[in-house]
Amino acid sequence: VKREELLQYAQAAIKGLKINVGLARIDAEACSLKEKLGEMKALQNSSTQVHEDFFQKQTTAMIEALKEALGLVRLYSRLEALLLKKKTLSNGDTPQLHAEKVDKLKVLSESLSNSTSKAEKRILEQRVQKEEAVSFRIAKANEVSQQEKELEAAIQELEKQKDELEAELKKVNASLIAARVRLRNAREEREHFDDASNQILLQLTSKEEEISRSIASCRVEADVVNAWIHFLEDTWFLQTTFHEQKEKQ
Repeated sequence: VKREELLQYAQAAIKGLKINVGLARIDAEACSLKEKLGEMKALQNSSTQVHEDFFQKQTTAMIEALKEALGLVRLYSRLEALLLKKKTLSNGDTPQLHAEKVDKLKVLSESLSNSTSKAEKRILEQRVQKEEAVSFRIAKANEVSQQEKELEAAIQELEKQKDELEAELKKVNASLIAARVRLRNAREEREHFDDASNQILLQLTSKEEEISRSIASCRVEADVVNAWIHFLEDTWFLQTTFHEQKEKQ
């Protein structure tokens, strides 16, 4: 049921009640005016003779009488207006129509009560879901918080290792630079040594060749000397043999 329809039913039911109340007010006010008119008529009848006897002497009393007459006219005018207004108003809803409106409002009330119960049930379900969601969020937050702590500890450890590795890397870089310097020096030293060694080898090769030539010359000379030795020995043997043979003869 929409709220607009409910308001229309309620306004239709209340409208008849307001009309009846308005009629009751008009009747009450009309009765009151009639009573005042009755009282004023009684006072007017009782004071008419007094006003006629003293008309020449009591001008003020006549003015008061005129005022009372004016008030009486106003009361009659008000009473007439109320009676005209009463004719324009109806007597409101009939009992049957009023009962139908009340029954319809009861049906609407029951429907709204059912809707309210369903809404309250949904609210309870939503509250349970909300509590579950809050509990899950708290558990998840605790889990994430624990993970954050573990990750922070791991990051700190990795940062420490990074610092140590960077320090070690600096040492290694320094050692590497020093090793490269030593290698360059060693290579330069080896180059100098190779140059000097090559010169020495060249000198030794030259001396070796010179000695080889000297050895060859000595061998040639030795062969000549040996040849002379053999010649002398053979000549001496022949000469000795000749002398021995000659002496024997």
